[in-house]
Amino acid sequence: MIVKNSKEVSCLEHGSVRKSYYLRQLEALIGRLSPHDIPQGLEKAYGRELSGYTGESKLPYHLHMVQYEKLLLYGVRLPWQKHFFQIDNLSIFPKKIFICEVKHLKGRL
Repeated sequence: MIVKNSKEVSCLEHGSVRKSYYLRQLEALIGRLSPHDIPQGLEKAYGRELSGYTGESKLPYHLHMVQYEKLLLYGVRLPWQKHFFQIDNLSIFPKKIFICEVKHLKGRL
């Protein structure tokens, strides 16, 4: 796993997806509370973050099955004007580039 960090750009290569800092904070907080003391808003926030992480962590398996030369970057964070934006996956092929925004949904589409 190669981790690139700077104030400008950060990303993970080689199929690595890490839990966000916010998700790790929520896990630590919920782990310290008894089940009946967890506020509903906190539980919903944790569910949303965990769902996002679950979807993103399943993506590398499927992308690595593609039998073409490629560079797969996960969690790409780029500056734009005074803000940053995050790309779940940036797949770079010799002739194409794909930007993937991952969603983990329950039910049927």
